[in-house]
Amino acid sequence: NEKPYECRACSKRFSEKVHLNTHFRTSHSNDRPYECGICNKAFKRKWILTNHIRAHTKEKPYQCDICKCRYSVKKSLNQHLLKHTNEKPYECDICKRPFTWKRSFEQHMQRHSKSKYYDCELCGKIFTSNYNLKRHQQAHAKNKSYKCELCNNSFISISLLKSHCQTHIIEEAI
Repeated sequence: NEKPYECRACSKRFSEKVHLNTHFRTSHSNDRPYECGICNKAFKRKWILTNHIRAHTKEKPYQCDICKCRYSVKKSLNQHLLKHTNEKPYECDICKRPFTWKRSFEQHMQRHSKSKYYDCELCGKIFTSNYNLKRHQQAHAKNKSYKCELCNNSFISISLLKSHCQTHIIEEAI
């Protein structure tokens, strides 16, 4: 169980160098070799590009055998199938309430906690600190399409741009 290869960015360890290289490229590198021929967005992984292209083409290759609903991503079909089976794989440890959907379960768990949570508006992940949320959002920063007209900084969402613009207002007031 020896893991001699250590990531220089996060100290995570791997048993094989190829796994370290894949981890570094997909987790820490800005290298995005897979580009959409329709809108020119680039991605780290080919399967993400494939799913992205389906948003343009409206292709939905995954069909529910029960109700014939169609999905562009297999994970969405698998989540949908839980409706038919009444399976509820997520259970609250505090009140024992079961949930079909991970997102519903996470939102429920927030209600039990007194500490504040921060949601990523781009992917729905939840963080316990604003700092960790902002750090996470840098992973989405490949498509910075919201530009500040005052300083040319770019942001991944309109809300981050608005938050940034407040710093200019504060600087002017000082």
